[in-house]
Amino acid sequence: MDNITNRGMGYLALHCAAYARSRDIFNLLGVEPVMHNQVQPLWVYDANREHPITRGIGRFMIDLDEQFAAVITDTKATTLFKTTAIHDKRDAVGGWCIERGRGRVVGLLPGHTPSPYEVPQYREIVRRSAFWALKRDISPYKG
Repeated sequence: MDNITNRGMGYLALHCAAYARSRDIFNLLGVEPVMHNQVQPLWVYDANREHPITRGIGRFMIDLDEQFAAVITDTKATTLFKTTAIHDKRDAVGGWCIERGRGRVVGLLPGHTPSPYEVPQYREIVRRSAFWALKRDISPYKG
């Protein structure tokens, strides 16, 4: 944690990294995880138009994945996008980011199956998340 907060490093938590069963990780991420249900199609929607990670990215579908969810517990966290599970009809936060001291943290919950990584918009969100966490310039989305 010291590497992030004091040394200014970035942390990108993918899928179930939010469910590390560690209070320290929950606090770092600013969330409480909610377990997934069945593997099913997911809509990704409500992308934050103001944030450089999701700016210019619209609604898209992930063919099959677990819908891990998170309840944001830290008021400093910014929601990046939400997901809806097609079969369960459950809406959930799917991605968020937060600044921690000198560092940055991003949580992205899709990614249990290969399906999310086959979607160009999600690959772009992952790429931009890494750049943002490392405080690098993010080029505009051309998709």
